Amino acid sequence: MLELRVERIVRELPDAATFYLAERNGKRIAYKAGQFLTLIFNHHQEEIRRSYSLSSSPDEPLLAITVKRVANGEISRFLLSKVNVGDIIYSADPAGVFTVD
Repeated sequence: MLELRVERIVRELPDAATFYLAERNGKRIAYKAGQFLTLIFNHHQEEIRRSYSLSSSPDEPLLAITVKRVANGEISRFLLSKVNVGDIIYSADPAGVFTVD
């Protein structure tokens, strides 16, 4: 499991933001264009997983995901209203086979 530190948050729209993430231990995470992260949360004593496409380039030093608020989406609302720079988010390794070589 990856421990990702939120390095920066850019509000793209009132209901969307891009989260820039780095591995907590400073290790660079390798991935391919087209892959996604599955974020892992313990929410109300239940593990919830949500996948977000990586919106950064594999050449960039930080991972980026862009999150849009979903009306009934517990995790998108949580990310946009409660997560701050410096917070730690847990994730599975980048995954997905729909990649660009």
